[in-house]
Amino acid sequence: TYQKTILRSPIKGRIELSEFRIRELFAGNGALDVEANADLRIGGTLKEPTVSTIFPAAFKQLSANMPSEFPEVSEATSLPIDPKFSITYVVAQKIEPARFRAATASFSVYGAGSIQGTLSAPIVTTGLTIDSGNIRLPNARVAIEEGGKARFSYRSSATGPGDLRLDVDLKGRTGLSSVRLGG
Repeated sequence: TYQKTILRSPIKGRIELSEFRIRELFAGNGALDVEANADLRIGGTLKEPTVSTIFPAAFKQLSANMPSEFPEVSEATSLPIDPKFSITYVVAQKIEPARFRAATASFSVYGAGSIQGTLSAPIVTTGLTIDSGNIRLPNARVAIEEGGKARFSYRSSATGPGDLRLDVDLKGRTGLSSVRLGG
């Protein structure tokens, strides 16, 4: 049919993002503020476009507050157009690290990652180096030292729930004091 012929038509293009600002608020006090710079290449067909980078996209001035809870997501639906990704990116730099905050922790980080897969089943991986941070515990505060590592990965499935993983290796220090019992 005519519609199938159009969807098989080749496409070619480029999208350039320069100082593209994203500010988003989420439920549970979550927020994201970032500047993106990228040169994206578009190819493939209208039904299965490809989005790729030749040079890594850059996320600068990144600040994120993790929400206190994540809403449930609905089941994935089949997409009529399902782009394929081959995108690499840089998350901040050591001289101006990204800032992540959660309920009891805050971190300054930098690193790099990639987005692969498709829109319906993305594969996202990011390796981060911890520049500094702290974790607040009920009776203590842990200062996170430079050099820790975090690896974030997300693999979605078009047929079921995705797999979200965060592996962390931190270096930290804290001071402890105790009350002397007895004489």
